[in-house]
Amino acid sequence: MSSSRSRPPQYRANTGHRRVQEENPYKKPNGFLSFILYLITTFFILVFIFLLVLHTAGVGNVIRNTDILYYLEDFAVDGHNYYIVDQINNLPFSNNEVTLTEIEDFIKTESVTESINSIVEGYAQAFAMGNLEHHVTAAEVAGIAHDLSDEISEFFGHEMTDDDIDYLAERLDDLMDFNSMTIDGLMEDFDMDMSVPLMLLSPALRWLVGTLCIFLLIAIFAIRLNSLPHAFCAVGIPITIAGLISFAVGMYIDTASHTPGNTLQQFERFLEEPLIQIMQYGFIFAAAGILIIIIAKTFGWAAKRR
Repeated sequence: MSSSRSRPPQYRANTGHRRVQEENPYKKPNGFLSFILYLITTFFILVFIFLLVLHTAGVGNVIRNTDILYYLEDFAVDGHNYYIVDQINNLPFSNNEVTLTEIEDFIKTESVTESINSIVEGYAQAFAMGNLEHHVTAAEVAGIAHDLSDEISEFFGHEMTDDDIDYLAERLDDLMDFNSMTIDGLMEDFDMDMSVPLMLLSPALRWLVGTLCIFLLIAIFAIRLNSLPHAFCAVGIPITIAGLISFAVGMYIDTASHTPGNTLQQFERFLEEPLIQIMQYGFIFAAAGILIIIIAKTFGWAAKRR
């Protein structure tokens, strides 16, 4: 008799327990695995930011801050330091008496720098594909020259025609021998291994890391899919952390590069633009991550109020 009376309370207790489970279906994933996943995702987002900076402020930044005049003066043929100047001034359509300084200024213009950057990216892409015999061609240079026809016309003081531009590309090929400018050939001529710089500049690597970041964020979201506010909040965490780290690193290196006696001070002119972009990307990623977290928390709070 007493046994039968004790059953209803037990049944009611179990029912209440099931009701709590139904009302709170979210189960926290394994804490250690989540930490490792956060750590890996944060790392790859930082790598992606670094590759973005290299893409936008890599070659162009180096060109703008390099003493190109020094290397032009060193471009000697038979002891004649001004060989390249004579070659340009002797072109049939050259109406300006150009100097090495004017050549340097022309190379450092934004449009020309971007064109040189596109050529370097072509080399980087070829290296990533294992094509060490890749080299720029006269046809590619002619195509770039057609895009820069206004700048070239101003440089020579002559309205360049299509025939003029094609002739210019041929003369540059004669002067520099594009066929010899393969990846293998350049590494041998300069006695340096360009594999790491070319790999870092490769668009393929940038796409690969970016895609991996997306998959990792999807994985973080998927393991918390039974609670969308928690899932979105979890996605925002590594994005925010990576952005804050990027911004902090940029601030630290920027301060160090302006500190007298610091080793980084000698690279100040090369670091200025990349550091600005590192901080900008860091701020953007941190702001995006925080916004995702705030929206997730807001929806979670609104769901509990219903």
